[in-house]
Amino acid sequence: MNIDRFASALFGNNWRTTLAAIVSSIAGFIALNPEFVHNQFVVKLAEFIGIGGLTTLGINAKDKQSGTQP
Repeated sequence: MNIDRFASALFGNNWRTTLAAIVSSIAGFIALNPEFVHNQFVVKLAEFIGIGGLTTLGINAKDKQSGTQP
């Protein structure tokens, strides 16, 4: 089974956007509530993942507007 088909069946047609939003929200929760994770490295990593996830959402939204999504 193709990964694109599997992800589309699981998350819908906009699976890249949905996956980026899920990862960003989890990373944002960890970054904003560091008392749940007592490892400073994980908190710092979550901050970078959150920023990257938001960037991915912006790039994906721009691709959808211009119609250049593969």
